[in-house]
Amino acid sequence: MELAHGSDEPVFITKNGKQDIVLMSIALYETLQRKLELYGKLFVAQAEQVGGDKGRSLSTVMMDLRKRMHTVS
Repeated sequence: MELAHGSDEPVFITKNGKQDIVLMSIALYETLQRKLELYGKLFVAQAEQVGGDKGRSLSTVMMDLRKRMHTVS
């Protein structure tokens, strides 16, 4: 556990010379989950763009983000 907490990478545990289990800290796991969520959103956005959906303008997205940041603070 100390090795997993002291590293920003997963620890691979082998059994009979083959990878068997991956151990990681909760912080690393949560980071990976956020990245997966972001990649999923990017995939959807890219699919919408390819499909011809114009979506929202950058200025609209930025305005919404600023509003959210001010309401959370």
